[in-house]
Amino acid sequence: MSTITVHMIGQAHLDPVWLWRWTEGRAEALSTGQSAIDRLAEYPDFHFTRGESQVYAWIEAENPNLFAQVRRAIAEGRWHVVSGMVVQPDMNLPCGESFARQALLGKKYMCSRLDVEPTVAYCVDSFGHAGTLPQILRGCGFDSYVFMRPGPHEKTLPANVFWWQGPDGSRILAFRITNSYTTRTADQEAHIPAAVAAKPAQLDATMCFSGVGQSRRRADPGADRERDRAGGKTPRR
Repeated sequence: MSTITVHMIGQAHLDPVWLWRWTEGRAEALSTGQSAIDRLAEYPDFHFTRGESQVYAWIEAENPNLFAQVRRAIAEGRWHVVSGMVVQPDMNLPCGESFARQALLGKKYMCSRLDVEPTVAYCVDSFGHAGTLPQILRGCGFDSYVFMRPGPHEKTLPANVFWWQGPDGSRILAFRITNSYTTRTADQEAHIPAAVAAKPAQLDATMCFSGVGQSRRRADPGADRERDRAGGKTPRR
């Protein structure tokens, strides 16, 4: 039996504004960044993946010491910058100009403040994708794209790794995440074999995503009010 390499992709998905106010998203971004740096110090072989220039901008503005640690981890090759956009946007409804602006502004920040220009487009949680994205992403300097939706129960694809071709003939290498980008427990016993089983037979390597995405606890306005009364709310500016 040939050896199969499984790249464990440590990440933490976050929509800065979803079921909570943006100040909550900023607080989550800061705490997640600190947790990632702590894990890098705790486990020498651990690598972390993060996109979204807005998240980095918040860290830079609110915690310069943490931002310096992130930059150091990037330079050491253990913190990997992907996405190249301001946030992970809806990949279906916006117009082409909106996608181009996302990449223009996101990459401008990352190039100037992180010394990195991402080539991996990364939007793991969009519920739809425009058919013209290969052309747009190629035009924005990306050579590959990582996504999760639509899942196998929503759309059948030839494989979880494939060349996605747009109407104009532009192609981009695409990877669909198996099962989920999150792992709620430490047990990877089922998650890793599923990723291996989903890979095309001709490949000897694949990716398996692990980490914890955002919590739904901010969705309850009653819980927000309770925290406000308790003085536990993130301060607003």
